[in-house]
Amino acid sequence: MLTRACRHGRQGIVTLVESALQLQYNQDVKDLNDYFPVVVEELLHKTTVSNASNNSSKLLQYSFGGKLLRATASFNVMRELTGFTTDEEMRVSKALAWSIELSHAALLMLDDIADDAITRRGLPCWHVQVGLRAVLDALFLQHCAVSIIETHFKGEPYLDMLKLFQNTMFEASIGQNYDIHCTNSGVIKFDEFSLQRFRDLCLHKTSHYSFYYPIAMAMFACGLTDKSVHNAARDLASHIGLTFQIQDDFLDCYGSSKRTGKQGTDIRNGKCTWLIAKAKQMADQKQLKALKENYGFNDRRRVDTILQLYDELKITEAFLLEERQLVQTIKDKIKTHSTILPPSIYKYVLENIKYNLKR
Repeated sequence: MLTRACRHGRQGIVTLVESALQLQYNQDVKDLNDYFPVVVEELLHKTTVSNASNNSSKLLQYSFGGKLLRATASFNVMRELTGFTTDEEMRVSKALAWSIELSHAALLMLDDIADDAITRRGLPCWHVQVGLRAVLDALFLQHCAVSIIETHFKGEPYLDMLKLFQNTMFEASIGQNYDIHCTNSGVIKFDEFSLQRFRDLCLHKTSHYSFYYPIAMAMFACGLTDKSVHNAARDLASHIGLTFQIQDDFLDCYGSSKRTGKQGTDIRNGKCTWLIAKAKQMADQKQLKALKENYGFNDRRRVDTILQLYDELKITEAFLLEERQLVQTIKDKIKTHSTILPPSIYKYVLENIKYNLKR
């Protein structure tokens, strides 16, 4: 059941009262943040090149932060499956969570370069600070993620986790390339935008690496390899990833940069987002022509025109309806898979993405 709203905010988004699961998430974020210096020290200990430690430390500290949704999801699964009966289980769980977060940071860094983004988490993007060296730094972060896995896991769990890491990076690369190829320097790709294309993009770009990968890594770490369990996890990830990406697209247009820590770029970059695909579906011929003529240009007036069209089409209301329906679908899926997957794993994740809009 959705947490009871306490007041209405902008665009009809309601403020939610913090639940017990949200309070647990807040504590998990604190615990993981407190452990991060241990991870940095462990990684820098392996760096022997002169002056590399200082540069690597700065990079790791700069990449540190964010909501830690993927890290906390993994951490929660480890807690559910192990019970944290020993300090070692707790320590290994925190290390794995940061491995996942560092791989996420690497993908964000590359995504910011591709999108020519300016800010991330309220700071200038790393590539704005250091130039194209950021490409190599992203690769370094990916290798840091693998290094943590190598340090803390052995045998079959390690092999399963390494294979999953490689497959996830492959899936994410497909998704990122798909995302870039959907953009248009004008109106060339506009006619190809659709809700189905958006869903296909989500499956690769968001669902696998954001909501299957962290949970599956924790399951492999605990020796849980049953195919039916992982298939159920993939099924849930596909729906959660779709919900999260739609929220992210909404935030790119309507989120405050003070809250999101970044400036929206989807409209000017011509991204195939849920908003533009939904707007195309709802628009009449005149509105469709205006959408096509103004979408995908780095021009403030044209961006404002798109936002005005979104208002005319009541995109916010359509978003809220879509989100409610998707959340209900996820709840139904959690119940369906409850015989093989502990519901608490996904109730935790679902509760957290409900707060993605800072309600």
